[in-house]
Amino acid sequence: SHAFIYNIDLFTQAGITKLPVTLDEFKDACSKLTAIGVQPLSSGFGEWWVLPQTTYPSMSDAYNGDYAKLFADIKSGTLKFGDLPQVEFALDLTDLSKANSGNKPMESTFDMQCSDFANGKVAMIHQGSWAEDSVMKIKPYLKIGFLSQPRMDGTAVLAVESNLTFRVYKDSPYLNEVLSWLDWLTTSDYGKAWIPEKIKQLSPQIGASTPDTQLAKETGKYIAEGNICPWWIFAGPDGIEQPFGVAFQNYAAGTTNRNQTKEALTKVFTDAYGAE
Repeated sequence: SHAFIYNIDLFTQAGITKLPVTLDEFKDACSKLTAIGVQPLSSGFGEWWVLPQTTYPSMSDAYNGDYAKLFADIKSGTLKFGDLPQVEFALDLTDLSKANSGNKPMESTFDMQCSDFANGKVAMIHQGSWAEDSVMKIKPYLKIGFLSQPRMDGTAVLAVESNLTFRVYKDSPYLNEVLSWLDWLTTSDYGKAWIPEKIKQLSPQIGASTPDTQLAKETGKYIAEGNICPWWIFAGPDGIEQPFGVAFQNYAAGTTNRNQTKEALTKVFTDAYGAE
């Protein structure tokens, strides 16, 4: 799961009594944090992969969530990805993140995000549940939570997905051993506990325990409420994540404007489908 992670105590100190949901509410929260001398965000924009994760959840209301239709229309040429109105919204979010991430937002890395956040220099980072372990190694008792991601339609979501897959070679001479191992992984007590207890992430397995971490509990809450979106961008063609991120990264760096970024995003998908 990923979205904006926030420092609960800093939000309280800033007088933020209602967690932001809309883009305007995020702007207001940033203003309140700045007023008490706290930098609102550390962008992570020095890492290309942070940009897709920051932007695509806020575009998840595109086509009312009919991603199969969306990508079919892009593949057929009926739709240019850059023409989606949600792209404008994602660019607005990128502007907001950059404007509230200090003097050098393009130098912010994952390690800097975790360090700045853990040490109270910043109140928010856009990261995933995997960042909690890095943060807690620096500040073990920090109180943190997830902020759902604003969307153009006024709703807000947390991006949640099971994104790792074991692939088995059907003609392997060790097929029986592999299947036996997978059976052990998914049925034994140790195997079922591996993801929640060793990796400390929510497991997709039915009956698996919930990890005793703050963001896992937050994720469970969002899932129960239904305020989630899938990692929908991966329903599109293969190989788009990095060029997609670089297109937004170039925009954040100021090397491309909005129209150029929309054209670049359109090209990401036309090139990927053309290579199939």
